[in-house]
Amino acid sequence: MSPYIIASYEAEDAIRSIEFKMNLIPDYCPICHQGIEPIKRYGWCENKKLYVIFQCPKKVCRVLFFGLYYEQISSGIPPLVTVYKLMGCSPKRVKEKIFQDTIMNISKKFFVIYNQAKEAEERGLKEICGAGYRRALEFLIKDYLKKENVEKPEIIEETRLYDCIKLYIKSGRIKDCAKRAVWLGNDETHYIRKWKSKDLEDLKNIIELTVSWIHDEHLTKKITKDMPEKKAKESKQVKVEGKK
Repeated sequence: MSPYIIASYEAEDAIRSIEFKMNLIPDYCPICHQGIEPIKRYGWCENKKLYVIFQCPKKVCRVLFFGLYYEQISSGIPPLVTVYKLMGCSPKRVKEKIFQDTIMNISKKFFVIYNQAKEAEERGLKEICGAGYRRALEFLIKDYLKKENVEKPEIIEETRLYDCIKLYIKSGRIKDCAKRAVWLGNDETHYIRKWKSKDLEDLKNIIELTVSWIHDEHLTKKITKDMPEKKAKESKQVKVEGKK
């Protein structure tokens, strides 16, 4: 059975109320992002659009939001049925993407810029969010290199991002991914795209892969520092001498 709401509308200078069928109701809160069965508070229909006020039932939230529905009439064999299709909910709080502590320690600015770009994307600003992801990448790479090359921070800050990657990144995996992320990031800021078969999702995927390699390299360095080979060889030598 289709969900419905008793909603109001104006006809002949009077406010009337009838049952309106909806294709579905939201199953999550656009503010707290928890799975819910929202409370229907009020509905209004006008110009073939249905506006429904919902409330999140979670005690920690309880916010009101509305769902926008457009009229759709079934085709085929009569009787025809009018159902209102959910197009979206508002207001909406964009859920931040969380990165590993290692990445946060390397570049907090990367985290901030990346999530601002993500918010622009999820609010439909597709023409500008790519430039934001490209900017986030630059902060990630340069902040990472400044920690790796503490004696050259000013040089790294003033050098073009692509040149920084070529000159200062030692890890082949990070270098290969970062270079390609720059290629796609530049496409998001230029008039003509060079990589026409790639899109915003490819850019985000390569940035995330770059993040993953940086994180893995950091953990590898930490492990090898905490467990040096010299200590292992000394321990082995002690055991050999003990047998004698």
